[in-house]
Amino acid sequence: MIVTISVTVPSIYLTMQYYQGSQYEKNPENYLPADTQFVSRVSSDYGVYYIYVENNTVGIITSISVFAIPQLFNYQGIPSNITDNTTLQYYEEYREISIFKLDGINASGLLRSFVEEEPAISLFVNATNLYASMSDLTFYIASPQNTISVIGSVPLIEDSIDAYMNHSALHSQRNVIFDYSSNISLFYFSPPSLNVNHVSLNVSYNSTEIYIGFNNLNSTTLLSLSTIAVKYGLHVYLHENSIELVTGKGIQDIFRFLSSNDGISTMIGGLNI
Repeated sequence: MIVTISVTVPSIYLTMQYYQGSQYEKNPENYLPADTQFVSRVSSDYGVYYIYVENNTVGIITSISVFAIPQLFNYQGIPSNITDNTTLQYYEEYREISIFKLDGINASGLLRSFVEEEPAISLFVNATNLYASMSDLTFYIASPQNTISVIGSVPLIEDSIDAYMNHSALHSQRNVIFDYSSNISLFYFSPPSLNVNHVSLNVSYNSTEIYIGFNNLNSTTLLSLSTIAVKYGLHVYLHENSIELVTGKGIQDIFRFLSSNDGISTMIGGLNI
């Protein structure tokens, strides 16, 4: 028995297959492909997931029930913004092992880290900017360069990050990466128009810091950044070849600053957040 969910989007063919068999329930790891390039174990309410990369394919193997599909996928199906050419087939038996694959992309090195207990999966692949949200698995699919995948879900910061990702202007940005785990959160963007190496946001339980790495730092940029950041309760420092913003209040201050009219977009120009 096989249940197949397939979605065709630009540059991606996505399938999820559920294989029948109670023998898979206790030891799904026995069914991992032999020559996997990466394997990680993730616990969730729907069972244990073994995530792997094999021959440029991202896969997930786990023992879950087809009954969990409506809970696993928001909207009781594939999210509406990637529903083109979607096919969904159900069969009669309901205990199985599942394999999730993204084909036709270079998945080598795509998966990097996984956080147990509260997994959320972000995959960055060579495609137009897409966002697919599931109750237990969150997929962020962005355009080429800086291709990476990160797993992690923390209630304290997740809503802020999701809200920021959903910011309308951000959808027009390219080369966007979010990387967050149990106590640290990073994001990078390098729009072609900017002379910026990277931007990283570090979130810990005690403070929030943002590092902005420029190819060419100048005192005018630093002064402008310092002046505006103070209004948001942020402090600005020079850290190696990066500007560092620090707040002890929380991640919300960082996002409020980034999305403000007089935030980073005003100071370094061209970064339309």
